[in-house]
Amino acid sequence: MTTQKWNSIRARVTLITLGAAFMIGGPASAQTYTVTDLGTLGGGQSNGIAINAAGQVTGDALTPAAEGHAFLFTSGVMTDLGTLGATYSRGHSINATGQVTGYFGRQDNTMGRAFLYSGGVMTDLGALGGRYSTGLAINEPGQVTGFAVTADNVFRAFLYDSGVMRDLGTLGGANSWGNALNTAGQVTGESETAAGERHAFRYSDGVMTHLGTLGGTYSEGFAINDGGQVTGYSTTGDNNLHAFLYSNGVMKDLGTLGGTYSVGFAVNAAGQVTGDAATTAGGAEEHGFLYSGGVMTDLGTLGGTRSSALAINARGQVTGWSTTASGIAHAFLYRGGALIDLNTLIPSGSGWILKVGNAINDRGQITGWGTIDGENRAFLLTPIAPTMEALVQQPIDVDGSSVFSAKRGVIPVKFMLSLNGTPTCQLPPATMALTRTAIGSLGEIGESLYLAAADSGTSFRISDCQYVYNLPASSLGTGHYRVDIVVNGAVVGRAEFSIK
Repeated sequence: MTTQKWNSIRARVTLITLGAAFMIGGPASAQTYTVTDLGTLGGGQSNGIAINAAGQVTGDALTPAAEGHAFLFTSGVMTDLGTLGATYSRGHSINATGQVTGYFGRQDNTMGRAFLYSGGVMTDLGALGGRYSTGLAINEPGQVTGFAVTADNVFRAFLYDSGVMRDLGTLGGANSWGNALNTAGQVTGESETAAGERHAFRYSDGVMTHLGTLGGTYSEGFAINDGGQVTGYSTTGDNNLHAFLYSNGVMKDLGTLGGTYSVGFAVNAAGQVTGDAATTAGGAEEHGFLYSGGVMTDLGTLGGTRSSALAINARGQVTGWSTTASGIAHAFLYRGGALIDLNTLIPSGSGWILKVGNAINDRGQITGWGTIDGENRAFLLTPIAPTMEALVQQPIDVDGSSVFSAKRGVIPVKFMLSLNGTPTCQLPPATMALTRTAIGSLGEIGESLYLAAADSGTSFRISDCQYVYNLPASSLGTGHYRVDIVVNGAVVGRAEFSIK
């Protein structure tokens, strides 16, 4: 039961180990990231699983005895967090102050417990009367969620706070499991109902709220943002699996990329969701996606048939892994509308083959694992080149939900520019590409007025530190549109809106 549950709720983490079966490939080229080998704890392998805003990383690494131990990498040093006398441990989540949660246990499965590492000390969080517990997420105040076994041998979601592990209860059945929590201590996961079905929940202020399903009998919450929005997946009425976004009391079906399957892994503060979806009815291909402004965008692949989008930051940048044309796995970064092989962004001749990007922070730092000198190693990527990003401004909402009338005349599409996350008024000439993504004839729209870089004109100008494009609503017609802004040949921002 423990193994089944673990594989279910952390399916994305199992992808971390897929690359061991793939071959090394592809040269690196232009350097825009430094790559740091996080090392090991004396053995031959390590894996970076989570990263905080300061670039501290947790995960697990092998010791000389080939035991996997949780680690904390900070200021260039990998620290062994220990096992509290057991034989293995893993760090699963880290907050802004460097506190870590995860689990430790024995190889013979006679015990396994959640832990909290804080101030140089690993603390056993105990269980709820049974022998097992797992810590899956920690928030900024240091609260932890996961699941624990009770004296009656059932699983319960818990919230650990100030030295006390609280049983969050259920939706009427026997078992529940906590997967994620936000800064306010709201928890999401799944719980059995009185009918024996497993449904997603959101726990807040002592109350477990039933999030329902998309018409089927199963749902699960994987991630929650500070606004209380939840993503995960649910069965539909025809027994397919679809990603959802729960917001303002409504579970919205995010759809798929043409197949019958999708799952939401992560959600940022803007309500953008990333995850995986099948692109064909038979599920022969699965691609990572970004859901934003009501539209699910296929992130594509690096030439192969599969990609998986595992994490997203506040800027909408996504990391994960994809197969290449030769079938090997490479870590990727999705930004500005493009899927980029991370191996092309590190120094040429570094010896690294970056396999999986597991986590990304708002500075754009990425951790995961790759191979170097024939060993699987945790890495930390840090941007070194100026990162340019165009940020959408009003009257268009950042989440792409804005709707305009075709009778409006012109729609002012406005962007501000940031360099390395800092707003700037140094705006170079830019171009704009307009695409209709839903309703009507789909595809690029030949608005030649915007295809030449300029800084003034009736249809485009730079004003008050903003790019301003005036789009003719009446000539475009009804539909959902995407605007890509391009500087120096690179897409640096995107706006989405609808015309009705």
